[in-house]
Amino acid sequence: MGTSKKDRVYDAIRAKILSGDLPAGHKLPPIRLLQEEYGVSYGTLNLVINMLKLEKLIVGYQGDAMYVRHKPGEPPED
Repeated sequence: MGTSKKDRVYDAIRAKILSGDLPAGHKLPPIRLLQEEYGVSYGTLNLVINMLKLEKLIVGYQGDAMYVRHKPGEPPED
């Protein structure tokens, strides 16, 4: 049985954050561009974003973009 699209996208973005490819303070691309990059629906990407927020790897503010919070080699902030 294969991995779901949601899990594949979550794992890919999470890996980029933890490796430093997406460094702390980095602004994530707009959801529309992430949808195109990963070939998923808005709903799927929204679930992934919420999972990353719950893990405190990213932070987003209403009316603003989402940003990486995690610094490689350090645990995510509480």
